[in-house]
Amino acid sequence: MAAVLGMYLQNAGHEVTVESAGMMEFTKNGGSASPNGVVSAKRLGLDLSGHQKRWVGSLDLSRYELIVCVDETVAGELFGKYKVPTEKIFNIQLSNPWPSSDQRDHDEVAENVMAKMYRVVTRRFSEK
Repeated sequence: MAAVLGMYLQNAGHEVTVESAGMMEFTKNGGSASPNGVVSAKRLGLDLSGHQKRWVGSLDLSRYELIVCVDETVAGELFGKYKVPTEKIFNIQLSNPWPSSDQRDHDEVAENVMAKMYRVVTRRFSEK
């Protein structure tokens, strides 16, 4: 998501930093992007070879202007546990392909990410 959002914002002339972090336990251990995710991103012209997983709980979330999340469970946790104000949360409602080993599932989600990140840019950054 961060790579797509960063690409769209850069193409629109916005100078912002886009970072990625996850809520799942396994992100605490770091690591690179999933092999299926790397393939899907490459098909879209994006390079995830340098991506490193980070856990959202290790970050100072108050320093972020916007936090894009994948579903209402994550949005609720950001608001409740991490005290992120609702106006900083943008929920894109995205299915999770990571349990699947079928590349087609990852490709489908990658295409949805493209559409939903475009929506983030047009709704949150077009007036800036």
